[in-house]
Amino acid sequence: MAKRIGDLLVEGGAITPAQLAASIEAQKAGGGRLGEVLVQQGVLTDAQLATALERQLGIPLVSLLDEKPDPRAIQLLPADAVRRLRVLPLRLQGGRLRLAMVDPVDYYAQEEVRMLTSHAIEPVLVVQSELQAFIQQYFDLRQSLEETLQAVKAQERSVDPAEDRPDDSPVGRLLTQIITQAVLQRASDVHFDPAEAAVQVRFRIDGHLRLQQTVPRSVYPMLVSRIKVLARLDITEHRIPQDGRVPMTVDGRSVDLRISVLPLLRGEKVAIRILDAQTQLKDLTALGLAAPNLDRLNRALSAQSGLILAVGPTGSGKTTTLYAALKQVAIASVNTMTIEDPVEFQMEGVNQTAVNPATGLTFAAGLRAILRQDPDIIMIGEIRDPETAEIATRAALTGHLVLSTLHTMGAVESIARLTEMGIAPYLVASSIRAVIAQRLVRRVCRACASKRPLTAMEQTWLETRQAAERGDDLKRSPWPLPGDALVAVGKGCPTCANTGYHGRIAIHEVLLADNRLRAEILAGASEEGLRQWARSRGWGSLVYDGLTKVAESLTTVEEVLQVTGGYGVSTSGDL
Repeated sequence: MAKRIGDLLVEGGAITPAQLAASIEAQKAGGGRLGEVLVQQGVLTDAQLATALERQLGIPLVSLLDEKPDPRAIQLLPADAVRRLRVLPLRLQGGRLRLAMVDPVDYYAQEEVRMLTSHAIEPVLVVQSELQAFIQQYFDLRQSLEETLQAVKAQERSVDPAEDRPDDSPVGRLLTQIITQAVLQRASDVHFDPAEAAVQVRFRIDGHLRLQQTVPRSVYPMLVSRIKVLARLDITEHRIPQDGRVPMTVDGRSVDLRISVLPLLRGEKVAIRILDAQTQLKDLTALGLAAPNLDRLNRALSAQSGLILAVGPTGSGKTTTLYAALKQVAIASVNTMTIEDPVEFQMEGVNQTAVNPATGLTFAAGLRAILRQDPDIIMIGEIRDPETAEIATRAALTGHLVLSTLHTMGAVESIARLTEMGIAPYLVASSIRAVIAQRLVRRVCRACASKRPLTAMEQTWLETRQAAERGDDLKRSPWPLPGDALVAVGKGCPTCANTGYHGRIAIHEVLLADNRLRAEILAGASEEGLRQWARSRGWGSLVYDGLTKVAESLTTVEEVLQVTGGYGVSTSGDL
């Protein structure tokens, strides 16, 4: 007799007996299938449910990425039936229709498909989120694209694109579907890249660009015009870059779209940054800081003055860290002011200003004005030029707590960067309070995670890193990842689009200034000298923190090496 789905999930470690009992009670109260109740409660992912159903029913689980559906089979069912029944025809085999189903024991759905197609049904399992993503891409976007093409052929293009509401025009529906798909797939950016034959639409997901579809060049000018209208840009201007902003509600969530239009040889390239207001403001404790790093940062934030820098390349999460720090210190009894480009998240109780170079409101000019507003805490979106750096360091010396970002590779390098910008070493030494450097690494997909030993190449690299980082002063501290460790790796599944990764986490290094560091800066110590001193004080590099998260089965050695680029290695011949 086949085991019940709940028992299989408990045996596999996917849920606990207590979670199973609570879900059974919820099922009794609200009805529905137990597996779907577990998914709705967030106890289980739909991929884990599908895997358990495969074991229980003996029905194979397929991935639409591996077993690509035959377009001729898809056309056997109307789109509304595919959505309503949660099924997808894959292909005809020997007179039988191979049918991907979220619920393969839904015999009423099988019978309806049999009657609509006049074919016997061979059911297979599919993960619900993967089926929904495929429906959005194949049916919804294709329908909008076809309608747009028909409108172009019939010369139904509006004279003024501003008259087309996004929900009414074919081009508007196409754009809405693309943005909706991007939000549902957790994309941070959407790229429209014009090529000679067509326009590529790519999503940046977990830091990596993925091609989603192509748009005919005949449709693209209308699409760009629609974007410009929404962002209140000049639709007649095709020679200069333009930037704008579009607020939008997608799947019940408010998002901000930051639009950038850039003229290229083959047309205008559009890049859209998606900012989800619900995920921008976090507490420091939710950033994944290791306990020593969190303690150092909290000590720096408890000071009433000084300069705290968040450093790293573009897209490393610096602004998220600054907002989390600001959320902690911006209390009602202090005057907190910011100068940003742009304001990415509106905070209650914080006076926020956006730079506007067209009116002369630069970072430096805005910072001077803020200093006349009796501030206690100042956040500067980015230190870009010597003038802003000079004002920021002097403000930190005159009783203000100043938070900002800087584009450098690491915490130690930021000190050298300030001096390269013309800031006197005594100003840097006196003003610096702490520097937090960070990167974002992809998280191992928990739906398909497994364990394996380190490879020979990984072991060699780890030995080299250990020799470079651990000197005599750190021998008493445990190395985060021994050579015989088992590490997590994602095998690839529908949840992670066969990448083995789902989501991202941050790795950090926090340099806390003290009198000894200030003395080293005044003495003109080199970057390597400062790094050796920091290690002697128990400082851990980005690589060290990354390997700690590898040991915790959160990410992989490959990810840590890729995002750090061998950062901090000083021994000749290191990988």
